[in-house]
Amino acid sequence: MALCQLPAYVNSTLFVDDIQIHCAGDDIGFIQRQLQTAINMTVWVSTNGFIFSPQTVCMHFCRRRGLHPDPDFQLNGSPIPIVQETKFLGIVFDTKLTFRSHIKHLKTKRIRTLNIMNVLSNTSCGADKVPLMRIYRSRVCSKLDYGVPLFGSAAKST
Repeated sequence: MALCQLPAYVNSTLFVDDIQIHCAGDDIGFIQRQLQTAINMTVWVSTNGFIFSPQTVCMHFCRRRGLHPDPDFQLNGSPIPIVQETKFLGIVFDTKLTFRSHIKHLKTKRIRTLNIMNVLSNTSCGADKVPLMRIYRSRVCSKLDYGVPLFGSAAKST
């Protein structure tokens, strides 16, 4: 089975050695069957020299209130754990897509960088404006800009 031959309702994202598969819908049973079929592509994976990571996880994104079952997936006979948060390509995703943990982490790290820049700029032999702006663009702006399109679903309070 080639990677482009995933089940019709399953989509994927591949970046270097990270793959993410997903399926959306209202019927969790249908979604589970479609994704399990995609997971069972181990024949293609092994013939092309890939190995699934032991850190393979499942996230069930849902904004519905109340109780509803999480899906159950198997990879080579072992259950795939369902997690509440996971980091994918540098962004922390949570099951409600609030990005609260990711934004909190960004804030903490960027405040630390800004505090260091504040010390550098306030010394008697303070750094020039140009190097400080380079540090700001590379250490603060670049991190804040990465993933901005995803944050539309974050709560305004976050």
